[in-house]
Amino acid sequence: MGYSFCMASNSFSIDFEGGDQVGKGDAVKNFSLHLSSLGYPVSVISFPYYSTPLGFLIRQILLNGFDDSTHIDTKRILDIKMALFALNRLEILNCILSLKQRYIYLFDRGPFSNALTISYHLFSQGCDFQRCEEYVNTAINLDSFFLKSLNINNCVIRLKYCDIDWEKSRKGDISDLYERKEVQDISEYVYTIFEKSVGKGWVNITTKDRNGWREREEIREECMRFVLNRGLLDSIQKKKVKRIKYLGIGDIQKSLYLGCDISNRLKREWRDAIGTNNKKKVYTVAESISQAFVVTTESVSWCNEEIALEVGHFFREYPEISDIIKNKYGKEFLTKFLKRVKI
Repeated sequence: MGYSFCMASNSFSIDFEGGDQVGKGDAVKNFSLHLSSLGYPVSVISFPYYSTPLGFLIRQILLNGFDDSTHIDTKRILDIKMALFALNRLEILNCILSLKQRYIYLFDRGPFSNALTISYHLFSQGCDFQRCEEYVNTAINLDSFFLKSLNINNCVIRLKYCDIDWEKSRKGDISDLYERKEVQDISEYVYTIFEKSVGKGWVNITTKDRNGWREREEIREECMRFVLNRGLLDSIQKKKVKRIKYLGIGDIQKSLYLGCDISNRLKREWRDAIGTNNKKKVYTVAESISQAFVVTTESVSWCNEEIALEVGHFFREYPEISDIIKNKYGKEFLTKFLKRVKI
């Protein structure tokens, strides 16, 4: 957004992208286990990170859209949605920049998941597809600090179906607004625009075709060839095999939402839910944890001036976000969130 940025020198990033139910969670887990078995320090992070205050706010918007009490100009809805996603990533980037240990970060979705947000907007609003590039450019601009700080564009793996129709596979689950065939089909086109913006750092890997699901090992090895080609592993020192790190609630407590009280039980439940990719459990535990962050946080601390300036820019450009947070969590939490942010 025009500010300088702080490169996370202690990390390398592999961003797994793709539509819903393309086997992304399974592929990320399989690939992270493989890297860990080779001795690489691996940290896995899924976006949205639902257990933070902004993350759970996003979950509710994905399910129900914006609350009726929040009056938002229809022309600004898409930008505000993407801005909230970007702010959730800044919550987590703040934690990453605070960590001293060097990791290979595997993201289960990142900034390019805005392809689905844009696709839903095109579907629900009947918008002109000729504006797709404009929407993509806005999305990239909103996430520019995150993208540059972690050098995301160097290694993006998009998982996809090939020559088959998308269909919902998790029968009986509560679906968000994006989990429908029309949105997923439109996203195929939107992803290609993001791909052009990234260039050689982007690869498309098929997980399922007319013959069914590909073997996990096949997918993993294709991912590995691309990662090696991008030079990501060249400067990472191998260690003895370690347990995969999932960015935890304790990391967020120490780096951003200071003084908050989250029970060890909730921390364990969150770790187990994301470690096993148990979506239902993730959503349930996220609500409890996000509420605890809101109620018990004493102060919100951004790790450096650059990220604080970036956060402030969102609230200047989109003052509606202040109203959204205040309506959901109250004025007291909003005041804490913005205390060290220049608006």
